[in-house]
Amino acid sequence: MPIELKRQNNSSSSPALDDAEDRTDPRDQKTYYLHVTPLRFLVTEILREAFKLISISEIKGVENLPARGPVIIAANHLTNFDVFPLQFALPRPIFYMGKEELFRNPLMDWFLRQLGAFPVYRGAQDAWAITHAEKVLRQRLFFRKAAVAKVAA
Repeated sequence: MPIELKRQNNSSSSPALDDAEDRTDPRDQKTYYLHVTPLRFLVTEILREAFKLISISEIKGVENLPARGPVIIAANHLTNFDVFPLQFALPRPIFYMGKEELFRNPLMDWFLRQLGAFPVYRGAQDAWAITHAEKVLRQRLFFRKAAVAKVAA
């Protein structure tokens, strides 16, 4: 049975970027998926096949990835779309943090959540994102986008 995570909090206030008990976070009112949604499956499979047509990939070290259990993948990236080639290379679905700015458009917010993403407020201690990442780790694989200043050739 698919697992669907929906957090509820009945109090109302501004977004909590710390662990204050008396605040709520608007992210608590949204659904974050800890399974592969039908849309995610479709998008991933279509993009995987398109990617094979336009690129040649050499994948090394997949044997080092445990078949089960929590894993954090910290990867450098250059664009917001780098998560796709990483997902194509791995045998397990990944769930990932995305910068909060990507979730501001309601349609993009819905789409990214369908793909397994959840927002993180950068530049602040985001207790909600850390708590959600812990829930993801208890269930699945987690990809944390690491900032990169320069890519080695």
